[in-house]
Parts: sequence; C-alpha cells; structure tokens
Amino acid sequence: MILVDASSGAHSATFSFKNNCSFTIWPASLANSDKGALSQTGFQLDSGASFSLDAPPAWGGRLWARQTCSTDSAGKFSCITGDCGTGQVACNGAGGAPPTTLIEFTLQGYGGKDFYDVSCVDGFNLPVLVVPSGGPNCNSTSCPVNVNVLCPQDFKNNCSFTIWPASLANSDKGALSQTGFQLDSGASFSLDAPPAWGGRLWARQTCSTDSAGKFSCITGDCGTGQVACNGAGGAPPTTLIEFTLQGYGGKDFYDVSCVDGFNLPVLVVPSGGPNCNSTSCLIISDECYPSCDGHKVLTM
Repeated sequence: MILVDASSGAHSATFSFKNNCSFTIWPASLANSDKGALSQTGFQLDSGASFSLDAPPAWGGRLWARQTCSTDSAGKFSCITGDCGTGQVACNGAGGAPPTTLIEFTLQGYGGKDFYDVSCVDGFNLPVLVVPSGGPNCNSTSCPVNVNVLCPQDFKNNCSFTIWPASLANSDKGALSQTGFQLDSGASFSLDAPPAWGGRLWARQTCSTDSAGKFSCITGDCGTGQVACNGAGGAPPTTLIEFTLQGYGGKDFYDVSCVDGFNLPVLVVPSGGPNCNSTSCLIISDECYPSCDGHKVLTM
C-alpha cells in the first residue's frame, strides 16, 4: 500500500508519500499542461520510507508509483509498470505507461476547493491510499486491492509469455486511444471504445526492438516500426477479434475470425447483455492446416 498524505493550506499543499509495500517503488509526478512541474518528477522510495513534495497554489496533475525498476549497463533506467520512457528516474514531463494506478489532484479548483481521486483509467499496478488533512470535510480515498482479480477484463493475457495487443478501426471510425501496447503474462488492460465503434483487435507475438530502435513482431506485425500500429493492420497469420457496436437494429456484433490465419488462442466474454454468448478460437488442429510450400493454409 502506498500512502499519500495530502495537506493543503491557503497558499500551497504538501504531498507526503509513504511506501508501505515490502519492496522499493519509484513515485512520479506529471503536472497538467497548464501547470508547473513539481520539484521532483521521479524519485526512489524504499520500503517503509517517506518523502514529501510541496505543490504550488492551484496545482493540478497526477502522481503514480513505478515498480520493479532497474538501470541497465548503458545507464538507461526503466520500470516494468508505470515507466515514463525517459531512461531516467525523473520523468521530466512524461506520463507513465499503463497499467498504473493514478492519484489525480486539482488544487483550488471550482469554488476554491481541492479535488482528488484514485483512478484506474490507466489500469492497476499498486494499491494506493490518499489521506487528506487540513480540511474539515475531506475523506480518504483508495484503491486498496488488486482490481484485476475482481473485475471483468477487456484484455487479459493468460499466456505464459508477453504479447502486444493492437487495434485497427474501420475506415469510417475513429482510432481507439491505444493502437498497440505491451501486455505481460497475467496482466490486464482496458480500452474504452466510443459509441458505434467498429474494428478489429489482435495480439502480436515474439516482438523486439533492434539496435536502430525499430520494433517488429514475428506474428501480427503492423509494419510501423513502433509498438503503436497507428492505423495499420496486422500481417497474417493472426487471430482476429472483430466488433461492430450499435450495428443493425442497434445491436453489438462480435466474432473471432481466422480469415487472416491463426497465431494465438482467443476468448471473448461479453457482459451487459442478457443474450450475449462467449466466442473463442482456443485450439487449431494441425489437421486443418495442410502444408503448402512450408506455410499452413486453413481449409474450409
């Protein structure tokens, strides 16, 4: 559990961090675009240790904690969760990569009040508790347990290895907020889709970045050289999940398709509708894939 004691006065506020976890964490801060950065945008906090940061009047932004961080032989700093991609402990104006539990603040906002919340909009990586002080009607707020094991997941990687999910909107639909991201074994991540969205999702496998910084995958690669696919589709073979939301008759349509081949087993579990069944492509038998010049071709 990470404790953040937020003490606010008439002219400034102090964020007091305490690491109640049994391991080291690396808290980070990111100011809103119209606010100045805090004096520390990233720092190490050992188990049981505390640290305080002063915030200027009317500050707004987010705090989060990074986990399982290290520095490689070239001096590049990185973290398994919440990494901000700067290669340093300081985030210097960069946000944390999902999944990460966020603490969001708006000081001296509407009506001169301080607003704060714990958000899982970018996923969950560590439990958090915020305890305000200095105000008569300020309640604590928290996300004390791993919500990944309690809530239905939009994406959950049940494979024993890392995958890189991707999304591609239909030509008349807008892109999702993430067109590609890393998902470690056992990890979960959620994406919100706008009304009437349509498109496809898939997972890339055996991905890496070469010495020139080009990202590529053995299956499902979208050819952008980046983790984000940015409007490009995945190269076959790849198992596809296809969606049409609010389609004919206002209904949501979905399927698992092997029209572009098969690379990974997929299960779709809908929720929120009384007559929505799960659909999947869990196992593909080699008997369905006769050899053709060293390739495997689906026959129907």
